[in-house]
Amino acid sequence: MPKGNLTLHELTGMLSLDAEVIDLENHDGKIIPVVKAYDDEKVHLHFWCIHCRKWHVHGRGGPDAPYEEGRGGYAGHRTAHCTADNSPFRVNGVILHVVGKFDDSIREKHRKGTPLHCPKCRREYSAALNACNCKAKFINKRRASSHPKMAKNYQERIR
Repeated sequence: MPKGNLTLHELTGMLSLDAEVIDLENHDGKIIPVVKAYDDEKVHLHFWCIHCRKWHVHGRGGPDAPYEEGRGGYAGHRTAHCTADNSPFRVNGVILHVVGKFDDSIREKHRKGTPLHCPKCRREYSAALNACNCKAKFINKRRASSHPKMAKNYQERIR
């Protein structure tokens, strides 16, 4: 977690609650989540981020690159484009694992949301965690998290 807020055990527990995370890899003590990615068979690999509520896109190697499921091809380790300050993806990035082809039915499974900003520090915070890790330890009690168990665990940790 950013700024060293969570232990390795806590980070592992939190990532295991994310339905988009299918595996965790340990690289020299760094936990890197393996996330479901979808190939548009043109330019990008897409994965849904529960923290900033956006589809993140990464280059797939061009339209001539063959479609390939799994972590091979142009999938693999990537820097996360997450804009939420306390997203666990921001520290070590993610590993893309292609599980299928990206189309309208996949896109519409997830509702894109507007960024959430802390009223105290003004930084964007994770929609899934529903709290900011700033000094004010802001917890948004006016909205329900789409990942209540994850939010509860995180909020108990930052108090």
